[in-house]
Amino acid sequence: MCWVIVVVAAAVAADASPGMPGFDAALEQVVFDGHAADAAHQAESTVGVRGDFAIVDAGVAGAGPGLVVRAPSAWGETSLLFNAPFGDGLVRARFRVGDNLDHALVFRARLESAADASAEVDGGYGLTLEHGLARLVRWEHRIPRFLGSEQKLEPVPKAGDVVEVVVTAGGPWLQATVFAGATMTRLAHLAVVDRGFDAGQVGWRVGRNDRGSSLLFLSVANTSPPAVPSVRDLTWDGEVSGAGVDRLLTLHDVDVDRLPLDLQKKVTVREGGLAFVATDPIGVERVRRAGIEIVAHKTQMPWRHVDAILRTRLGKPPTKTSAGFRVDESYKDETMVADLLTAYAERFPKITRLVELGRSGEGRRILALVISKNANEAPIPGVRDTVVHRPAVLLDAAHHGGELLSPEFVLDAIQQLTERYGRDKDITHFVDGAAIWCVPMVNVDGNHRYIWETRDYDRKNARDVDGNGRVDGWDGVDLYRNYLSGWGGLGEIGSRSWPYHYRYRGPEPGSEPEIQAMISLAAREHFVASIDYHTNATKILVPYTDPSMENPDVNEGWVIAEEIAATLPIQVNKKMYEVARNLYPVDGTAQDYFRSTFGTVALLVEGPQNNPLPYDRTRNANVIPGRGIWQGLLRRVIEGPSIRGTVVDAAGSPIEANVIVSEQAPKRGEQWTARPRDGFFQRLVPAPGRYTLIVKSAGNKDVIKNVDVGAGPLRVDVVIR
Repeated sequence: MCWVIVVVAAAVAADASPGMPGFDAALEQVVFDGHAADAAHQAESTVGVRGDFAIVDAGVAGAGPGLVVRAPSAWGETSLLFNAPFGDGLVRARFRVGDNLDHALVFRARLESAADASAEVDGGYGLTLEHGLARLVRWEHRIPRFLGSEQKLEPVPKAGDVVEVVVTAGGPWLQATVFAGATMTRLAHLAVVDRGFDAGQVGWRVGRNDRGSSLLFLSVANTSPPAVPSVRDLTWDGEVSGAGVDRLLTLHDVDVDRLPLDLQKKVTVREGGLAFVATDPIGVERVRRAGIEIVAHKTQMPWRHVDAILRTRLGKPPTKTSAGFRVDESYKDETMVADLLTAYAERFPKITRLVELGRSGEGRRILALVISKNANEAPIPGVRDTVVHRPAVLLDAAHHGGELLSPEFVLDAIQQLTERYGRDKDITHFVDGAAIWCVPMVNVDGNHRYIWETRDYDRKNARDVDGNGRVDGWDGVDLYRNYLSGWGGLGEIGSRSWPYHYRYRGPEPGSEPEIQAMISLAAREHFVASIDYHTNATKILVPYTDPSMENPDVNEGWVIAEEIAATLPIQVNKKMYEVARNLYPVDGTAQDYFRSTFGTVALLVEGPQNNPLPYDRTRNANVIPGRGIWQGLLRRVIEGPSIRGTVVDAAGSPIEANVIVSEQAPKRGEQWTARPRDGFFQRLVPAPGRYTLIVKSAGNKDVIKNVDVGAGPLRVDVVIR
């Protein structure tokens, strides 16, 4: 990437000293000084730049004299590394605050590729200033990892204020102090210990939210010549100190009684002669000073060490009740979900069928429970009330393995549909009238790692993207960006091509076995409607969520979602469900794929909260008020206005014809066909009225029928002769 320096004002007032405490011109190398006559020359001495920068005068938006971002990089963040090696010693910087502060002083930093001058910062440390907070972070694979030390800036700098920063480093000991430039009063002070990076360059990184901030001055002082930049082995095992406040210590079980009493209470698991302690960096130091041997020290804190209720349920079979099973005892790992699905299939064999959709990358089963009248009976050709001619509806969850609350919505639906069948009129009608496919956990590998290994896996699956033979917190693919429709179409906005990003879309569309399983299921069933559960926004999203994809003029999905939302009560977070197109631009999603490929009314439900604790006080408060979503959608499919039927040839064999309602026809050439195995189709319409049904089959004349749809489904069977 080309970097152009523009000197807006060549003549600026000289300032012999930047005014930072203890500045010593004899010891410190001035890397950049916006007041200096050769500022442009100083700024050109870099080893890597992303985005374009300019030297500006104070007369330009009050930003200088200094270095400002002229044009951001394609990634949204803009960065540069100066040709100023730094290992141990001191770094000083002065910034002027713009309309919004979101940037970082970078030190001991390296590039992802030494041969590419426009490469991104791929490792090192930073002091970030954002949202009124100062934080020490470690950059790995372009992503900042919080080191556990942050402080609110008091007072928070305003637009136009000057902020000065002093960082000192000695081996793994890092400290940073933030001063108010005008008064030299201290705004924040931070300190951490981290053994990740020994040496590198200094630089400036500007976040996508920054508006108008500028770098005024930067200097370094090395206490000894910096060594060649190196990176220690950042594995998750052994004696490490790293990102985040969480520390998981493994001790010998016999040493637990030697712990201080408050740390004894933080022992989470005792197994195999070992004890695990969930603590923080201060707790680690206290254990060391007590002379207790630390067997292992991790910065990764799996969910099982956070959630005491889950620990009481792991490894236990489902709890039986007089009606069925308890589904609300704890959050669940993939084994607990599989055991529940198996238990329901065995207890309700007439209305359920357990189906293995496929295997994950690590070989775990992706399971579905089909709930329908006579679900295990072979379909009878020509008999309409068997499962063969029923609409299929999908309820799925946990595309993001760390969203532990999302499977609870589907498991609650399973419990209601099975245990109340034959006793509740509405539930019985739902089960008799549709084939309801329930997939509580799509991302079984991501769930396993989130609960058992590391909470870095809050979104991704277990693909080893760097091929190093182990799956760590940077690996994996965001499954909800791996579907075929629009995959990567928004560039680096809706998903990311960088493999270590938490929204990495995968090497190609549909590359992940979990998504291949869901695609194959959808191709067999042609779902009339679906709900994909996520957490933490209290929204019902309606496709197309990708802003580049054009919706029909009449979007029946939007009408149906608003009808459902209007029936729901206020939720646990004191909010009402709102209908929206998206939370932010996203491509490669399941709901857009189901909609564009099969015409599915594919809703995405963002539940009110994300993994709230304690489970026993929050689970039902989140789940029960949302039952009206899946109940409302099933009621709309089974009882609401729609056109349904079959398309067959003269011999009665099914034809996979394109079936559209002209009043709500797709606008991007989508082919919404009848189901291959039986020719069944169903098109939901927004309201009763007169519609035009068009059936297109290759080599045959179009069949056009004007129909009057009432308050319920209208049966229209089509024979292609």
